[in-house]
Amino acid sequence: MAVPAEIETVIQALDQGGPISAQDVENALTKARAGLGDISEEAHNSIRGEIVAWSLMVEALSSDPWRCYFGPVGQGRNEDGSVVYLPDVTALNGTTLDGWIARVGTLHHPVLKARYADLCWELARRIDGRKPNFHHALEAINSYLESVETGLTADFYHQMAHVQRAFDLALSIKNQELIVSARDALLGLHDRAVAGEGLWWKSFDRLIGERNAELSDDDRARLAQSLEGLAEKYANKDDPQVFSPFQLDDITRRLVTYYRRKGSREDTQRLSESLGRAFEHAASLGNAMQSSSSLQSAENAYLDAGLAEDAKRARIGRAAAIRQSQAEMQEYSFSSTITFDDMDAFLAGLVVDDPRTTFVRIADHFLWRTAELEKWVMDLAEHAPVMSMISMQIMTGDHVAAHIGGVEDDLDGRVCHQAVQDIQYRAIFLQEALTRAIEKHSLNPHHFTTWAARTDLFDDLTFVLEGVGAWFAGDYVKAIFVLTPQVETALRKLTGNLGEAVTRKHPTMQDREVAIGMGEILGNAKVKEALGPDLLLFFKVLFSDPRGLNLRNSVAHGLLERGLVNSVVGDRLIHTLLVLGLWSDIARYRNEKKTVSSTEEAPAK
Repeated sequence: MAVPAEIETVIQALDQGGPISAQDVENALTKARAGLGDISEEAHNSIRGEIVAWSLMVEALSSDPWRCYFGPVGQGRNEDGSVVYLPDVTALNGTTLDGWIARVGTLHHPVLKARYADLCWELARRIDGRKPNFHHALEAINSYLESVETGLTADFYHQMAHVQRAFDLALSIKNQELIVSARDALLGLHDRAVAGEGLWWKSFDRLIGERNAELSDDDRARLAQSLEGLAEKYANKDDPQVFSPFQLDDITRRLVTYYRRKGSREDTQRLSESLGRAFEHAASLGNAMQSSSSLQSAENAYLDAGLAEDAKRARIGRAAAIRQSQAEMQEYSFSSTITFDDMDAFLAGLVVDDPRTTFVRIADHFLWRTAELEKWVMDLAEHAPVMSMISMQIMTGDHVAAHIGGVEDDLDGRVCHQAVQDIQYRAIFLQEALTRAIEKHSLNPHHFTTWAARTDLFDDLTFVLEGVGAWFAGDYVKAIFVLTPQVETALRKLTGNLGEAVTRKHPTMQDREVAIGMGEILGNAKVKEALGPDLLLFFKVLFSDPRGLNLRNSVAHGLLERGLVNSVVGDRLIHTLLVLGLWSDIARYRNEKKTVSSTEEAPAK
């Protein structure tokens, strides 16, 4: 299928021109297409094949949907929810492929020739099931190498990409002569990279561990030595324009791996010590928050180097920086207006004429649904993709209590974080629900305590009653410090009721046993199965996960901060007692009714 003359003119001009990139070709073709206006469907299809050839993303080997060198630049959804890829090579046909094949035979510019040959080799089977032609792989390799040798690839970034692709293709077809040619070209680019062009890691990473690259020991030593030179440059504290512990970190990780394979412990220690010194110096240059992060890296590097005292110094400095950083933090808040009518309508659905049903509804409503939180987190990631990739640290006192990764790598951590935010957001609703329930049904501490005892999780209710009484009196210090251990006691009893051991050997005194803690309880397979995902998340976030409130550990180890001693936490402990009073019903109900709205009533015994 012939393309319109205007498009062909563009391609022929590029074929006779100088250095170009894929972006240059795509831009030229897109501009020419825009100038054509309305055209026939046949002409549109022929142009589409040319533009798709140059708009595909490259180096997409591990990405959906095709898991090959070429991939779509984006995706969306149709009205029926089906996924659509942009561009989508599966929407092309054999006529387009024939056009690409013709280009390989008629074009001369190595950048153009390499792309069309690579497309034919990589996508023939995906377009119309055709067997790839070995000749196209050879054409792609030779053209990629020629494009760099002749300077017809536009810039160093694309030169590196083209030679790497030629190297990978040569390895895939096991052509030893072309493997060596591509390897030598990659070594040449590496020399330019470390001399100042950048991208040194691309060539180093691709070559150093490749067994089939025919690299000699001298070649590998040459690669390592080139990075040693960069390491020395970036570790130079006397040149602030060049000094970079982060660049040094990237280099050190690669060199340490190389020297470990060689068995050179002296070199790994030397490099790790240098990295520690660099991060410790960087800590002296920034604010307290930056310093705490740098000193953590310094401590890790010193430990890798076997320098215990230096690691200790960095750790002490980091603790001081964390304390200081809290004064540098800024508070961000938002306001939300809730009308009296809205609140009354909300409470009418929870606080009803039967106190028993009221307890059930409050317990169920303020208990998260894990699937809904996960969906909420994923939706936020879709609308704020950059924020979803940024990791977070939770600082407590003088140490980092927890690390939360990006959504893709740490969905569980993000869900915990979202649950904590939900605690704050819905605090006023829980407070009003409990207050309205107490007023409507004239409730007292005995009502809440008796409810918590329904599921046989407390052998002695004395402390539960004391804690609830303290909450009624507004004594949140006593309520939190009394009720938190009682929740752990209840969950330990639950574990025993499931036939599991609730004690274990003392770690240092073999003739003694100790009670299992909250972490062990919630990590027990039978407990997890019995609770189900929603209750498990609830107890983890409130009591045992450092990414959540972590009440149990904070209370047990004297780490509870003054800011957590308030009505919000007190109310959540009272809510926990309501949950404990019908935990088995909730677990069974939610397993059977996963799609039920959170305001719907769960059955009680």
